[in-house]
Formats: sequence, C-alpha cells, structure tokens
Amino acid sequence: TNVLCFNAATGAIVITTSGGTQPYSFSWNSGQTTEDLTSVTAGNYQLTITDSKNCLLVINPQIMQPADIELSALKQDINCFGQSTGWIDLSVVGGISPYTYSWSSGQNFQDLNNLPAGTYQVYVTDSNQCQDSLTITLTQPTLPLQVTAVTTNILCYGGNNGSIDITISGGTTTYAFIWSNAVLTQDQQNLYTGNYQINITDNKGCTTIGNYNLT
Repeated sequence: TNVLCFNAATGAIVITTSGGTQPYSFSWNSGQTTEDLTSVTAGNYQLTITDSKNCLLVINPQIMQPADIELSALKQDINCFGQSTGWIDLSVVGGISPYTYSWSSGQNFQDLNNLPAGTYQVYVTDSNQCQDSLTITLTQPTLPLQVTAVTTNILCYGGNNGSIDITISGGTTTYAFIWSNAVLTQDQQNLYTGNYQINITDNKGCTTIGNYNLT
C-alpha cells in the first residue's frame, strides 16, 4: 500500500509466504522481524525470509508516495487607499489533482480578484485529502491621497498678489500636478481673483482634486 500524502507513515507491506519448510522467520532492513509492515513511510525495503531449513528468499518491495504539495502565488497590491483592486494568482504543484481550495475570505476558487487590502490564507486539499496552506498579504498606501491648502486672497481690487500653498498627504510619492490654468507646479503665486482647480496624481495613478476661490 503506497503512502497517500508526502512524508506520511501510512504505507504497508503485507507478505504471503509459501513453499519451503515452516516455520518462517522474517528480517527487514528497517529492523522489524514481523511478517508484515504497517504505518511505514515511502522507501525501498528489503525482506529476508528464512525457513526452518535455512533456505533463504530475499525480496525488495518499494513503497511510493506523491510529490509534496507546494503552493506559491503572484499578487497585486492595492494602489489606491480603500480600493478593491488587488488579486492573487495561486499556483499548485505536487499531490494528486484535482484540488479543492478554501480561502479565509470565504471563496473556493483557485485565484482571487477584486480584493481589498488584507491578509488571505488558503488551504489546498488534493484528492487524497493531503493538505497545505499559504498566507498572502495585500498592502495599500497608509493613508488616502489628500490635498489641503492655505490660500491668500487679493489685497486690492484688480491686484494679482493672491497665492495658493498646497500640502499633500497620503498616497505614494512622487506627485504630479496640473492646475486649471495649465500650471504644473505644486503651489501658485501672483494670482488674480477667480476659481482655481488642481488635479494631483501620485506614483500609483491615484488622483485627488482641490478647488479654491480667490476673492
């Protein structure tokens, strides 16, 4: 009987002896002196059978086992805080297919999509009920991309001494800026009265918008 799961001690060798002159004695290379072996691991075994006349028979039974189940995964972390854009692509080798999958998030598919940040654990069971597990963590930026501003209004009618001083937090540096008046710098000075909008994009493509009115 071959081993069902890699490195398990579930193999057995059952001997039937005939001929010669009874009684028989048994000597295994693994040290046992019983006729049969149970609860043994995979490997090459040798049995010497001796009858009462010292006639010998040597046999070499072999117990096989499946390859170890090995799990690996490709993953996509979440680019923008709070989104569900992660995925896990699970690969399974070894064991005896088909496999069943049980994820800590409740799914029973091999691969997962549209995931939020978090830790995911999968148990994979083969057709012999052998099992292995893998834990994958999907990360996201610590904080959402946010913009705040200190604005300075125009002191005198018709003047252009207004300014907007931008502060960025969260997301993933570096940031790109584009203003409604086509300026590409983070801050603006020498502004007239009016409405100004800034569109900010971080290194992962996350965006946020700020709107400011100078009077």
